[in-house]
Amino acid sequence: MELALRGRIALEKTGLRRRSLANRKVMCTSETPTGDSLLDEALKHIKDTKPLETTQTWIDYLSGTCVLAIVSLVYLTLHEKYVVFDGGFVKIMRYS
Repeated sequence: MELALRGRIALEKTGLRRRSLANRKVMCTSETPTGDSLLDEALKHIKDTKPLETTQTWIDYLSGTCVLAIVSLVYLTLHEKYVVFDGGFVKIMRYS
């Protein structure tokens, strides 16, 4: 939804037969980065996928992928701040 509002993606035209939004294909209309790392990663996946996938397919795919991406970004951010995960526990390391 955010990528569509920013003019980066659009749904294929329906022609004479009306189809539900879930069954219409998603097209990349602009490859310009948004500045948001998660949106840019989703845009890259949409742009690189051939043949075009439906709205429902992208919703299913990105809902699982985005969760993994968010976890990775949180882990990297915490790692940069010297918070280390060790066996399910969090240790805050302070370097002098």
